[in-house]
Amino acid sequence: MNVIDCPTPNISANASPSLDPESPLYNRYTGLRVGIARSDADLSAVYHLRYQAYLAQGAIEPKPVARFIDRYDLTQTALQLMVTEHGRLVGALRLAFQPPTGVGIADYPSSPEFIVFPDVLDRLDYRDRPISSGSRLCIEDGHPKRSQIALLLMMALIYGSYGAGAGWGIASARGSHVAFYRRILMMDPMCDERPMPGLNLTYRLMATDVMAHLQTRLSKVPTDCRWFFEAAHPTWGQDVRDALPTIARGEPAWAA
Repeated sequence: MNVIDCPTPNISANASPSLDPESPLYNRYTGLRVGIARSDADLSAVYHLRYQAYLAQGAIEPKPVARFIDRYDLTQTALQLMVTEHGRLVGALRLAFQPPTGVGIADYPSSPEFIVFPDVLDRLDYRDRPISSGSRLCIEDGHPKRSQIALLLMMALIYGSYGAGAGWGIASARGSHVAFYRRILMMDPMCDERPMPGLNLTYRLMATDVMAHLQTRLSKVPTDCRWFFEAAHPTWGQDVRDALPTIARGEPAWAA
């Protein structure tokens, strides 16, 4: 990961995080790192983990090839976020950005939410800033650090959306995950559950204003997770921004 000096939210005014592996503050996160899948091998591992997770949930049917991928994974505005443990993939999330309507390609959907919930998303104003979409959350089944992996992916989603200058953040959540998205990301349900293409389960659209109440949103994440993420990934917002084409980026949040 490139180290680029960029502003980040001051989430802990009295914190002075370090990555001392002997510190009990970080022992729950030892060995975990967040990154962006870029190589064919990393992307293949993400799609395989996603397949295993969604098959176990009953969200998809068995396939001849143990990979779960759709056309939205292939767009330039979609990033595959991954959590590795000592180099082995244990969690992933797709972070996609719908360009602002002002760039003139609003009819090209970057995520399935724009196909399933078009009437709801029409109520959101994104003329000047992109919409970030977090979806395809998957974690290795039975992993003892499942909660920590999920929280790190949420931190990556928060910082990534902020760094890319998104105005709104959305996610599609099935019933059992709605409370988690409300508590950690302060996302509100926007409508009733609807079927998603290619999936056997129904999902609700969740949404939040990325720029509003940022400090409050970050305070919902356990302190040790926030400090660990900051210390291990100090330029995450810039890393996500740099990985996106210009059309999918808004004005840097720190310049707003």
